[in-house]
Amino acid sequence: MTKAAASEVRCSIRGIVETVFYSAPAFSAGRLRTSDGNLITFAGKVFARENDAVRLEGQWTNHPKYGRQFAADCMGFDQEMDADGLANFLANHPDVKGIGPAKARLIADHFGARFDAAIRSQPETVAAIAKAPVEAILCLQRIWIANSDFNAAMTYLSRFGLTHHQVTTLVGKFGSQVVRSWRKIPMR
Repeated sequence: MTKAAASEVRCSIRGIVETVFYSAPAFSAGRLRTSDGNLITFAGKVFARENDAVRLEGQWTNHPKYGRQFAADCMGFDQEMDADGLANFLANHPDVKGIGPAKARLIADHFGARFDAAIRSQPETVAAIAKAPVEAILCLQRIWIANSDFNAAMTYLSRFGLTHHQVTTLVGKFGSQVVRSWRKIPMR
């Protein structure tokens, strides 16, 4: 692969925004610390704030002035998946058939934060743990992957006992800012 072709490969990186050099609603530049401790400079059409746990999508580039950096064109918040939220989400999602509260709890307790990797690469294992038909888990896999941008936010909100309709309404209204906005809503 040529050096030019390597920079055009789309990928994603995860970490905590450590420093923001510049931030506006449509562009941010800063430094991200990955889970393995590496510091990565990023810039792009995203709105980032310090201490946000994020997943950036884009490609590596060599900027003439700033050097090697990650050119981000999409950003999502990277919340750790909560087992209670995952169980509630799976049990109450109207498109997920064959997964009720008991099977959802088995899945959530066994996989927890590893659920995303398991449903993508080991659906048969998920089916065995849930004691559910593989067809039901493959359907769940399709739904999960199709909604991957919102799954972490939706499982976070689901842990509060909200219905699927309430969660999707909040995600629809606030988009990628849903968790930050939800934390600011006064509870009555």
